[in-house]
Amino acid sequence: MSRPRVIDRDMGYKDFLRRMKALNGKPHVKVGFLADKKEERDGASGPTNVEVAAANEFGTKRIPARPFIRSTFSAHQGEYERLGEKLSRAVVDGKMSLATALGLLGEKAAADIKQTVTQGAGVPPPNAPATVKHKGHDRTLIGGDAKKNQAGGQMIGAVTWALAGTKG
Repeated sequence: MSRPRVIDRDMGYKDFLRRMKALNGKPHVKVGFLADKKEERDGASGPTNVEVAAANEFGTKRIPARPFIRSTFSAHQGEYERLGEKLSRAVVDGKMSLATALGLLGEKAAADIKQTVTQGAGVPPPNAPATVKHKGHDRTLIGGDAKKNQAGGQMIGAVTWALAGTKG
């Protein structure tokens, strides 16, 4: 009598294991004003974009807190969770790379932060009367040239995202 023959066909399991192994590094996406050694300063010795963003997000002795990053994440939390679930399924199913999925999530969050600053009623509290007079408009978190800043000025253009914790 002949022995039964076993044929082992990989139907995608090895690829699935490779994708799951990439998740072991706790991959995530960072969104906001990311520090860079080469970051431009506002003037020769002025603060960096990260420093200005932190001063506005958390406040200082002279600047009231205007939490534009935290308020954006709070307002869109459910949306980000749903998008994350959808993108996770695409990664597990092999329809999208992890880097692509995280990049899409990062792009969405960065765009939402920019929209929080440039659209709608502005981030409270309102500017002081002296600030409005100096800037020539009452929009919070937008510099003196409102049109330039709303179109993607230095601060708004500095909102970005980056991958972290990914392997390959």
